Amino acid sequence: GPRKNKKQVRRVIMEEFKDQLFNISPEHPYINEILVYTIPMAILSLIIAKLASKKPIMSFMMTTTMAYLCVKYLSSKGWNSDYDYLIITDYEDKECITIMLFCIAYMIGDSLPHFFIFEESSKDRFLFLMHHSMVTVSISSSLIYGRYGNFMILLISSEITNIFLNAIYLVPSGLIKTLVGLIFAISFFGYRMAYLLPVILDVLYQTASQELWFDLFVINFGPILAIPLHAYWSIIILKEFYDTIFAGKQLDIKKE
Repeated sequence: GPRKNKKQVRRVIMEEFKDQLFNISPEHPYINEILVYTIPMAILSLIIAKLASKKPIMSFMMTTTMAYLCVKYLSSKGWNSDYDYLIITDYEDKECITIMLFCIAYMIGDSLPHFFIFEESSKDRFLFLMHHSMVTVSISSSLIYGRYGNFMILLISSEITNIFLNAIYLVPSGLIKTLVGLIFAISFFGYRMAYLLPVILDVLYQTASQELWFDLFVINFGPILAIPLHAYWSIIILKEFYDTIFAGKQLDIKKE
């Protein structure tokens, strides 16, 4: 009956998870390299946050760096978004590996001030840490298990939009802040929602259709959670701009 079939499906999925969990790539899993990148990044993040706790200086510098590296890399590869290309993690491609390591280090280092320095609501802290945690899990899994590396680079390129998000908090209030916010909204909906989201959905669909459950729920844990997060962020952005344009309120997009 249906109940028996569900049990069989769960058993198959759990068996696959057990087989895959310790099936680490025979190539170097980059554990040591992650630590080498993360420790200095964490120290730098805490120092900058302590010196300028009201300004996202660290985030602005790092997102700009990651955006530049990703655009440069993706341009050299022709912005390939084919599924068969995106599922590859090429350990010989040092530029790709370096970007992934840099992003892991940033996500971990950037999270620490939210525990020890920044004053913020529990909801804001939870959403911020959930985002950084899911990105760290997905990129680390991609390195360790040797799959979806090119997909991760494409996702990291979404930091292009965060350059403008961070800039909102660095420019003076008034027209300039509103213009920067408008550029952020255009980049968010144009790049993340119109370009990246269909690619994410396609990769998740093809992974699920092949019944690669470990790949879907572990390596692609981040992209799955990114879908409802982006829906939530879209509502916030639209509400803020409605209030700014029609209600005359000051632009104050939450940096979540």
